[in-house]
Amino acid sequence: MKRFYLMLCAALLLCVARADGVADTVLRAGDTIPDFTAQTLEGKAIRWSDVKDQPVFLYFWSRACQTCGNEYDLVERLALENPGLRVIGLNVSDSVNTAKYVAEQEGFKFEVWTQSPSSPNLKEKLMAWQGLEEDAPILSWAYLIGKDGVIRTFHMGFKEAILETVKTEAFSTAPVTPGMRPGRAMPNFALQDSSGKSMELKGTLGSVVILNFWGSWCPPCRAEMPELNALYGRYKDKGLRVIGVNYAESKEKALSYLEANPLGYDVWFGADAKATGALFRTWGGTGVPWNIIVGRDGKVHSWMVGFGPGAIEEMEKRVLELL
Repeated sequence: MKRFYLMLCAALLLCVARADGVADTVLRAGDTIPDFTAQTLEGKAIRWSDVKDQPVFLYFWSRACQTCGNEYDLVERLALENPGLRVIGLNVSDSVNTAKYVAEQEGFKFEVWTQSPSSPNLKEKLMAWQGLEEDAPILSWAYLIGKDGVIRTFHMGFKEAILETVKTEAFSTAPVTPGMRPGRAMPNFALQDSSGKSMELKGTLGSVVILNFWGSWCPPCRAEMPELNALYGRYKDKGLRVIGVNYAESKEKALSYLEANPLGYDVWFGADAKATGALFRTWGGTGVPWNIIVGRDGKVHSWMVGFGPGAIEEMEKRVLELL
């Protein structure tokens, strides 16, 4: 699990999703998958639009993805335990021969699709669904899609709990709660401040907010925090709020780090380490630090994943668009 968290700790600026245009390509719950062409391991061309009237678990994987190798058994169980659910493993990073080799060695009991020669830009399209650059590293993620073609849930990093989620949601006809993405209202949530007092995002309406997912175990997070703190200091009197959301560690460990490295902005915590992890996965987090920028109207303006040269300058530019 520690290795998974370190992979999520993005050392470079990988994701720059914005509301101006990118919102139309980022896909979350409530959206439909655009049509695309892929091919089977036997080389047969197949279109997404050929998949009709059945729920689908669309799983994105690659040989280089270390976490994927720990999840194949879970994906196979989804296929075996849910008759009527079509499980498709889509690989757009490896050659057909490599994908076929892995499928044979692992004994996959689900379909595998790969990039078709007639659709060379498929990887670029799929990465855009996550708001990522094409050369970003592939981590395991999946969409559970209802028989009506609408995405019901998004999953990033799988645990045993996914088995029950898929069992409950795959054949459900209940309305879908739209997922978080640029251009949509940021979902309200409640966490705790350092004293244990309950805090809700709706209390920040009217301010420009940066929600910063971080962990003291993440080197880029630690490097970013002083600059983020300085950004907050420059614009707090103009309506900027920065809220650090501690991710994937105990509150005690985080507070110990903050005592040695004090910040001027608020930091919120879950009741336990799992609470903020659930928000991260539900909203489609792909790496940390993850900064979600919310406008005064409560709508997501954009997000940025990772920290590197020019990151704070870009964040400041976006904040100034909203202040």
